[in-house]
Amino acid sequence: MKSSKVLFDTSVYIAYKTILFSRGEPGWYAVVVAQERVVGGRDKTELKLLESECKVYERKDRLLLPTRKPG
Repeated sequence: MKSSKVLFDTSVYIAYKTILFSRGEPGWYAVVVAQERVVGGRDKTELKLLESECKVYERKDRLLLPTRKPG
């Protein structure tokens, strides 16, 4: 069986982050979600945390970036 990509919207990360990560790290992360979360960041500490989350997904090749390439 082929595994599917699970990608959560920004609102899900904000509302349910603790629950999501208690069940294991979500599989994929969109840089667009990261950008939206940065805009709502409260301080430098939170911004550094968001940056480190992106780096984790990038190292695992699970950070999704917008592209202009056709499907």
